[in-house]
Amino acid sequence: MIRLVALDQENSTQSTLDLEGTPSISLNLAVAKPGETMQRHAPYSQTFRLPFTDRNNVFFSHFYEVTLTDGDFDPTQKTEVLIFEDGVQVIRGAMQLRAVRLMAQVYEVNVLGDVADLYAEMGSKLLRSAFKSSPSTYITSYNYVQSAANVIDSQDLTNNICQNPAAMDSGTVIVPLADHGLRSDQQPLVAQSGYGLMGSAVGATALTAPMLKPAIRLREVIDRVLRSNGFFYSSDFFSSAYFDTIYMTLGDHVDRVPTSPAGQCKAVIQSGSNPYTNAIEGQWTKVPFNSVTLYGGFDNDGLFNTVTDEYQCGEAGTHSFSAKVRFRLLFAGAGESVDLIARITRGNISIGSTTLTLTTAENDITVDWSTSAVCASGESITVEFRIQPGQLQSGTEVNILGSGITAEEFAYSQFLCTSAPGGIVNIPQALPRIKQKEFFADLAQRFNLVIEADPDNPKQLYIEPYAAWIADGLDAYWTDKLDLDKERTLKPTSSIKSSLINLSDKESGDVGNVERLASLGRVFGAYTQEIDDEFATGELKNAPVFAPFFVYPVPTLQGDPITELPNVLIHRSYEIDGVGVRPKAQPPKLFHATGLQDTQATLYVSGSSLTQYQLCSPYEDSPANSESRHLFWNNNDRTFSANNPLIAGNPPGLGGYHRTYWSSYLADIYDRDARIFEAYLYLTPSDIRNVRFNDRFHILGATYKLTEISNYQIGTGEPTLCKFLRDLSRSSFGACSAIPTQSNANGTVTFTDADGTTTNNPGLECCEAFGYFYDEETNTCRWQNPDNDDGDAGPADTPSDAQDPEPYLNGDNPGPVSPTGTNTNTTDPDSGTVSVYDEVILTGETTDDGQVTPYAPNGVPIQVADNTVAVGVVRITSVTVGGSSGVPYTTKFETWRFLANGNAETVTVTETNGTELDYGSPGLRRLTASMADGILSFQVAGEADEIINWTLSVEMVRIYATNINATADAILTEAGANLTTEGGNILTQE
Repeated sequence: MIRLVALDQENSTQSTLDLEGTPSISLNLAVAKPGETMQRHAPYSQTFRLPFTDRNNVFFSHFYEVTLTDGDFDPTQKTEVLIFEDGVQVIRGAMQLRAVRLMAQVYEVNVLGDVADLYAEMGSKLLRSAFKSSPSTYITSYNYVQSAANVIDSQDLTNNICQNPAAMDSGTVIVPLADHGLRSDQQPLVAQSGYGLMGSAVGATALTAPMLKPAIRLREVIDRVLRSNGFFYSSDFFSSAYFDTIYMTLGDHVDRVPTSPAGQCKAVIQSGSNPYTNAIEGQWTKVPFNSVTLYGGFDNDGLFNTVTDEYQCGEAGTHSFSAKVRFRLLFAGAGESVDLIARITRGNISIGSTTLTLTTAENDITVDWSTSAVCASGESITVEFRIQPGQLQSGTEVNILGSGITAEEFAYSQFLCTSAPGGIVNIPQALPRIKQKEFFADLAQRFNLVIEADPDNPKQLYIEPYAAWIADGLDAYWTDKLDLDKERTLKPTSSIKSSLINLSDKESGDVGNVERLASLGRVFGAYTQEIDDEFATGELKNAPVFAPFFVYPVPTLQGDPITELPNVLIHRSYEIDGVGVRPKAQPPKLFHATGLQDTQATLYVSGSSLTQYQLCSPYEDSPANSESRHLFWNNNDRTFSANNPLIAGNPPGLGGYHRTYWSSYLADIYDRDARIFEAYLYLTPSDIRNVRFNDRFHILGATYKLTEISNYQIGTGEPTLCKFLRDLSRSSFGACSAIPTQSNANGTVTFTDADGTTTNNPGLECCEAFGYFYDEETNTCRWQNPDNDDGDAGPADTPSDAQDPEPYLNGDNPGPVSPTGTNTNTTDPDSGTVSVYDEVILTGETTDDGQVTPYAPNGVPIQVADNTVAVGVVRITSVTVGGSSGVPYTTKFETWRFLANGNAETVTVTETNGTELDYGSPGLRRLTASMADGILSFQVAGEADEIINWTLSVEMVRIYATNINATADAILTEAGANLTTEGGNILTQE
């Protein structure tokens, strides 16, 4: 029985809608379809029909009647629905009305699962919309005062500089040291004794708080996006200490970070004062701006002193001022003229001036001028004028105000501060102008995230990287669900491969990214791979919103690479033009806050000192090590400052996005052993509700990943097409410790371990691997199907050795060494001799000059039994990756040949002439081989105090002479051939 329950759009009351007599509702379920690698999927239904009934018509507000305008059903809004089959919920999601068929009298609808609803909720919303408390109001909790004190405090992540520190964790917003190209003289930041970052004076070369931009913890943005769309989530990855260190830069799209006005004022001259009659020549005289209330005056932060007629700077940084003064020449004789200079001063230093000449013909002049200057906190700003000496005649006066000027005219003379540092930084406005779903899609692609909804709570999401998600899967045994009457298909994966993999960050116009783009011909850190498959087409690429992040030393006046601060690395976001440097609009970037570092010299921000700073780096560790994760896609590109001890590598770390989050996933598609498996299975409603796509699915002895359930017909009991990928990374290869040795009369099968121990319970995996049935009630392996007592008591379908329980076993022949290698058998039809051809990769690592034995990951030893001879070639690549004496990338390639005799348990190995290649000075790196107990092993010897990674590509043929014992005692004909029976068996002597 099928039941469709819909929730009212307004009050969430439940209604059970009527279905057609034989409803046809089909579901499709997937998470990560192999052919759509950069996408994530949610369950959805095909379009199905609901009939015109009284109940349905009321629910849809008679949508078919176009003359009605007062219906409550809104087709543009979601309708939450649940579909039950035999009382089991099989899907929960949002129902969409697709169409109304008037002649057929049906509503056409479909249902979209809850995870896809997340992206529907995001729609076209900008990222900053997640930081709104109402449609027109941004949250202010994350904002902070733009001050040197907050810059310095934010370097320690245990501090909280935000306006509402109780609303978020400490260290949520920080202000990293960086050069954004905002020096007033358009030159880069420098540091040397007493100058630039190392100078306490506030001037054009200093670093001030307004020259810096904030960054926000990435997890906080994720929280805001999900919460603002009505979702909650659980994620070990997002909650990890690792992810907690990732920050996102802000304000990259603007020259200066958005701030509220600060320090602004307008001062005017009060009517009735007349201090400058007969002003003295040759002296600077202060203009008496003595009111901030008349004629539109104001002083927002109380910085103008109307007693001393001075403006006191609040926060250090760049200020903008303007002045307007009305001068009059009084009682002048015919042809008399007077030259004046008016200026705005910082202390006794002019920061902007103008000149004018008063004459008897033009005796009333108003001048205005403006200027900008870097000022220290507490410095005084005044407006002054000076009459040039020797120009005033007896009785002549120069007045700013005097007789005959009406009260309204005094507004002509005024002083303004139009901008000053010290405002409130607006964090929401500093967020990049990107859409929420673009932001979330980038993260999903960058970290290969899987997003699942809780089946009982559509707003509760579970989010993890694919590798962690797939590792959390359980074992599911679906052999008994197969429809054996329908075709089962194995396909190569060419149809879902792309011919080119191109995973990268976004291009950026900052100085470092421009240089790397020019030198590399691509974005720094990009992972590119051409696929060796002539049938693969297209390009696999991501849609990034973040650009690569670099750090650099702070140079002296001599420029890069000279620095007096070897322990200080900061970001540079500027671009270079013909004059100097300037800010550049660019994408946001991600970095790790790796911890406090000593500056080893006193630095200054707006004249305030600091001796520690937060090192922001693309690497998770400082210094990085060989396993450090980093925020680039590949592990090959060399970043700026790679040799600095804080980075320490050339390049360091193997933890790029591709290797960490994508390589194992892509291997199941792009490996030459990858396969697509399609089959029809009988699935129940409980299967649909409880299926986890990260489970390991065991079918007929093989292990698969479920990628798609296609067209599950609710309520019909029909088999459903399921699509799988061969699970190379979680294969059961080598997992069985016993093989079947006897079929018993009671329907069970006896398995025997290598030590002779017998059991009827080898485990479900091993039981099914050999084609038998596992009885979960008695925990026994049976040749007789426990459901219907059918079965065959004969030998196992695939007799094999214990190391190789997969269906492609080789009988008594040597089994494959590695689950990812090549293993091919050829049997001579005349002699019966079997030749087993293998290609396998062995890997190992040496840390000193001792020997190690490389092995096949997830594989088994190379078996050379007493009736087997093995010959082949070993191609050895050894690469130095570290060690106190190691030089990274020192490499040696050489080729060796070997012959192993299993009967004599001997092996000979020799180096092939003329094939050695090397880079650097690798020294003597040797290969030896040994035979013991039917196992062939290779040993490699490293060098003292060096870490060397070894890869051995082994290509060999094992000749399994099945008739060798028989031919030793064979009866020969006169011609010397073996005497055989009519059946071909060799006759031997007694």
